Amino acid sequence: LFLSIIIAIRFSSRFFVSINNLISASQEIGKGNLNTKVPDIKSDREMEILNKNFNAMITKLKDQQQKLLNSERMEAWETIARKLAHEIKNPLTPIQLTIDNLRSKYLKDIKAENKDKFEINLKTINNQINQIENLVNEFSDFARMPKPIYKNNDLKEVILLNIELLKKLDK
Repeated sequence: LFLSIIIAIRFSSRFFVSINNLISASQEIGKGNLNTKVPDIKSDREMEILNKNFNAMITKLKDQQQKLLNSERMEAWETIARKLAHEIKNPLTPIQLTIDNLRSKYLKDIKAENKDKFEINLKTINNQINQIENLVNEFSDFARMPKPIYKNNDLKEVILLNIELLKKLDK
């Protein structure tokens, strides 16, 4: 009888420890702590399988949570980029229309020696509008993370255009 009681206590304590570990781990998960694991202890084969499966489910849950967070971040980034692009592009069309109106309305009234300068200034504004549009489009495309498009650029031409722009700003 004494031996039976000792065996029963020993068996139940091993079983109790395993169940207690599962309960503690599930409580931690309930609190949002997905770094919790059920300790691997020597127990009955069924309890070891249960612990192993429980830990595997925690790992899968953590991976799925990470994928969901990454997906939500990307979606938020794309939404912000689209809204920002829209807000930047909105005033560009009226600016271009105003340039066309200035050209058609005042070009005939400008003295011959100033017509070239007037046209160059309007062209510079138009070029800057196009650069802003391209920048906004590239920003929107970047937010969608497309594959990169590699192209050759004439660095000298880019630098000269920027120098010309800076010269005009200094006048």
